[in-house]
Amino acid sequence: MKTLRLVIGSALGKVLGLAREVTLAFFLGASGAADAFRVSLTAALIPTHFFMGDVLDGAFVPLYSRYLTSNPASARRLFRVTATYLGLVSLIVAVLTWVAGRQMVRLFAPGISNETAELASRMVRWMGLGIPVYCFAALCSLYGICHGRFGPIALRSAFQNGVLVLVIPVAAWLHNPEWLGIGFPIAFVLYLGYTVWTLSDVEGPTVAAGASSAEGGNELRVLFRTATPLIFTLILGQLLGVIDRAAASFVGVGAVASLDYARAFVETPQALVGYAVGTVALAGFTSLDRHAVPARAAELIFPLVTGSLGGMLVLMATATDVVTIAYHRGRFDATAVELVSQAVRGLAVGAAFMMAVYVMMRIISAQLRNRENILPMAAAVLVEVGACVLLVPKLGLFGVGLSVSLMQMVLCALLAWRLRLAGRFVERFPGWLLGIGVVRLLVWALPAEPHSPVLHVTLTAIAVLAAWTLANAATASTRQDLLGLLQRLRQVMAHLRPQPAS
Repeated sequence: MKTLRLVIGSALGKVLGLAREVTLAFFLGASGAADAFRVSLTAALIPTHFFMGDVLDGAFVPLYSRYLTSNPASARRLFRVTATYLGLVSLIVAVLTWVAGRQMVRLFAPGISNETAELASRMVRWMGLGIPVYCFAALCSLYGICHGRFGPIALRSAFQNGVLVLVIPVAAWLHNPEWLGIGFPIAFVLYLGYTVWTLSDVEGPTVAAGASSAEGGNELRVLFRTATPLIFTLILGQLLGVIDRAAASFVGVGAVASLDYARAFVETPQALVGYAVGTVALAGFTSLDRHAVPARAAELIFPLVTGSLGGMLVLMATATDVVTIAYHRGRFDATAVELVSQAVRGLAVGAAFMMAVYVMMRIISAQLRNRENILPMAAAVLVEVGACVLLVPKLGLFGVGLSVSLMQMVLCALLAWRLRLAGRFVERFPGWLLGIGVVRLLVWALPAEPHSPVLHVTLTAIAVLAAWTLANAATASTRQDLLGLLQRLRQVMAHLRPQPAS
């Protein structure tokens, strides 16, 4: 049920995220203003994640959960000192975004025009005002996870996307895209209020339990000792988040926005399922014996990967039609459709492995083995940089997406080796390769010029998924994945089915 709640919350956030993308595409298209919004959001969030990202979910959650069981007073003190740390540092970052916004924009997107950079710098100043609220809201939502409350973290993206859906038309009506930056602080003020209200009844029992125990006094030192390896993964993770956008900024006007429009389709499996599974795994794997990890991890990962690979093949085969159906209206013209379609195809190549990467990294963090993430991520950075240098000048935005996919595949392979899952991945290659071959032949045989994009997408999806399923059913390992995926879907449907009245 915990995973199901997260999936439902993430699904709502994703629906609102798609509504945000459609609204943004209608009013701004793939323009310099759309680029400015994407770059300003990156410039606000990347520095913030440098000091709060994995320190919170990779260090705070396991430590707080353990303290809550062994010494509730230390758990309460850990929350207080973490909140103080986040408050002080986030205020410094907020000031920096206001004072040095233009320099930050140029750092993250060196290829954009001067006009776009100026607009982005004004947007990022407004977004900076919401950084302290964003940080404290994130801490409170993770505090809720430790107490079995998954509602706040499940709805975080829903608040952010929902407010932006309302703000985008206002900015267009005022003929001032700068107002898009104001949506960020508004969204997280509302989200923090909801989170505090939802968790208001948790504090009482925690205080009562803490009164019966004494504080250990070294909670902050333990937190930073646990988080020290995460400093490197934070830096590397943020680099991975910057490289593709920086490369896209050299492709041309609208390329940065097109890359993010494409992510709305490609990252759906991670947003809906991978994030939910990984978040729950963070608590579930904390006390699991290391020798039992590979089998438990395989049960989580492989049904998801095998299933989402089929979905990504559908997306690659129907990219132009899907983008046309979702975005082709208002200021989103045929040129923008082609740009986004290129990005979709490139990103879709490795999207299924992106979800596996997320879950595996969460498992490693849950076991406090954070150092084991460093070398794989360093290798991934080198792969993505090298791939961008080689592919982007020749392939444009498709090259950017393909570079991200190659990086995800390499990172997935290295993390699988860490978790002793590499052999299980290799076992599935025959089924996956057979499925890809059969689907490729099927797509080649389908009509190239559909009369109706909706009909073409529907028929292609049915045909591709059927071919993928039949091909993977021919090998034992992927057949087991499909059965496991079917079992999970049945469990979800059982939870969603109304219960008879007693």
